[in-house]
Amino acid sequence: MLCWICQKRKANSSEHKFKSSLLKRMHGKIFTEEITYVLDKKELRLEGPNNKKAKFPKVICEQCNNSETYSHDQAFDKLIIWSNKNFDKMSLTRTLDFEEIYGDNWQESKINLLKYLAKHAGCKIATAQIDNDVSKLSDLIYRNKSTNTFQIKFLVKEAFYYLDLVLQHRDERKLKFISNSSTIFRNRGNNKTAYFGGMTTYNWLSIAWVHSQNNFITRFDGFTKQKEDIQFLPFEDLPEIGTNKQWIEFIDSQGIETLEDQMNFYDPFIENLNQ
Repeated sequence: MLCWICQKRKANSSEHKFKSSLLKRMHGKIFTEEITYVLDKKELRLEGPNNKKAKFPKVICEQCNNSETYSHDQAFDKLIIWSNKNFDKMSLTRTLDFEEIYGDNWQESKINLLKYLAKHAGCKIATAQIDNDVSKLSDLIYRNKSTNTFQIKFLVKEAFYYLDLVLQHRDERKLKFISNSSTIFRNRGNNKTAYFGGMTTYNWLSIAWVHSQNNFITRFDGFTKQKEDIQFLPFEDLPEIGTNKQWIEFIDSQGIETLEDQMNFYDPFIENLNQ
């Protein structure tokens, strides 16, 4: 099998579903406590940052996973580290100011962020048991070609911030939450897939992504603005928790739990979907 990014070298490397550097930053190189994460709505326990459960199957090559995309990984790390320290600012402004996050080279770093998310999304799509086309993501990452098939959206889940305060008050622990949603796909006309979508969450910041298929296009605007809006999900808007539900999963799926909820959330990413 060839690497889906370069389409030249053998796929011999496993990309992390969760950023290894961020896992190490949270828990150290060897986890000394029981770590539970939510992945595709299932709880799993990790013994360390290189646990196989935290990795995709081998669908990319070592070069594309490391040297070719190192700056992309760094851009994502910097965003997450900044967001973990700046909940109040995001709550007040409901925006991300990329010059504040990255400094004078924010334009280049912002595109690198998009490329990291494209790598993450591409690995999820490439491992889906559904016909797919990730060539536009490959062109973005490997050939620096802009594409109108990929779009991301930022969300902040306020309930995680209050959970962090509770943990600190109760036993001086900090919130250490990471999740990956299931990968959804949307059929439209002749049973053709219109898009794939998913979401990754690090504490209170979530990033949703959509990659369109079969000539559907997203509402992509070039991702060149200094500031991006945040969809803020207030704690008070959480619905009543039902039986047999865990608080972490309940908060993580706020407003987009059912298949209908997911369609209502992801469909607006795509132009002319219902025409």
